[in-house]
Amino acid sequence: EATPAQVSLAWLLSRPGVAAPIVSATSLEQLSDTLKAAELTLSADDLAALTTRSPDVLTYLPAAGKDTQAASDAFAKYLRKE
Repeated sequence: EATPAQVSLAWLLSRPGVAAPIVSATSLEQLSDTLKAAELTLSADDLAALTTRSPDVLTYLPAAGKDTQAASDAFAKYLRKE
């Protein structure tokens, strides 16, 4: 059984454009547990469900270029469903 952190990281690793998700840990045990995500295979249905329920932040960044405020504003607009 996978932890939420493992599922989240496995999903991120499956996303196009995500080269290296950043993780942190407060202990070696936590780091070891989190890194098991690299061995986790999510089904197509799981990936689709997670993708449907998660905003695609990456779509906001290219439109904003290097303007992080514009990206932040676009993401906030998405969250407000405007």
